Amino acid sequence: MPVPIDVILAKAKASGFDAELTVAAILRNNGWTANQSVYYIDKDEDKGRELDILAYNSAMKINDDPHITCFVFLCIEVKRTADPFIFFSDKSRAHEGGGGFSILKWMNRVSTEILPYKSLESLRPFANVARIARSYMSFKGGGESHIKNGVLSAFKAAVHWSEKADETYSEKSHDIAFYVPIVVVDGPMHECYFPDGDSELTANEVDSIVYMQNYQSGSYGSISCRVNVINIEAFEAVLVGYKKWADHLLATMVANLKK
Repeated sequence: MPVPIDVILAKAKASGFDAELTVAAILRNNGWTANQSVYYIDKDEDKGRELDILAYNSAMKINDDPHITCFVFLCIEVKRTADPFIFFSDKSRAHEGGGGFSILKWMNRVSTEILPYKSLESLRPFANVARIARSYMSFKGGGESHIKNGVLSAFKAAVHWSEKADETYSEKSHDIAFYVPIVVVDGPMHECYFPDGDSELTANEVDSIVYMQNYQSGSYGSISCRVNVINIEAFEAVLVGYKKWADHLLATMVANLKK
C-alpha cells in the first residue's frame, strides 16, 4: 500500500528541512538571493562542509562614475528545536571584537574616509546590544552540540566566503562586502543573565541574541566573530534592517566620494 500523504508530511516536517525552505522563502520574498545547500571548506579538516543557506542583497550605484557597490552576505544555518536553547550573557564591553571594521568583510578602494566607523555602525543590526552571549546550553542534555554545530558552521562559512571574495565591479569601482554568520532557530530561545547590581539570575524568552564566538586553531589562527542567533518569527524584520543598512552605507559612500 502507498504511504498516506499525511504520514509523508509528518515525516518531512520531523526532518527539519521544511524550516530551511521557510527561511529561504522569507529571504526571496524580501528581495534576497538565497542559495541553498552550498559548500565551504572547513580549514581545520580540509574538507567541504554544507551550509544551509548563503543569501545576499546589494546596494549599488553603477549607472555613472564612480561605480560603488555594497553587498551583504548572510551565512545561515537553520536549527529546529522543541526544547529551549539557553544562552548565558553578560554586559557588552566597550571596543569588543566583532563590531565596526572588525566585522568579516572584503573591501576594494574603500577607506575610513569614504565609509567612517560611525556611519558603518549607526544602522547596523545588533550593533548596540546591551548584552552578548558567552555560552549556551540546551534544556535537555546533548542539545549543546546542536547549537555548537550551527554556530561554528555559520562562522566558518562566513570566514570562507570573506577570504574567497572578489566583488570588484570595475577597474575604478569602490566595493565592499560583509559576511554575517547567522543561526535561525525554529523553536524557543531563552537568555539567562545577572541584571546590573543584582545577584539573582534572570531568565527571559528572546527572539534574538548575539553570541561571541571566540575561536583558535592552527588553521584559523585566533579570531573573534559575533554570530547573530535569531528566532524564525523575527527573521523577516532583521532582513529589512540589513537592507536599510546596505542602503545607508551606499548613500554614505556616494556622499563622501562627491566631496
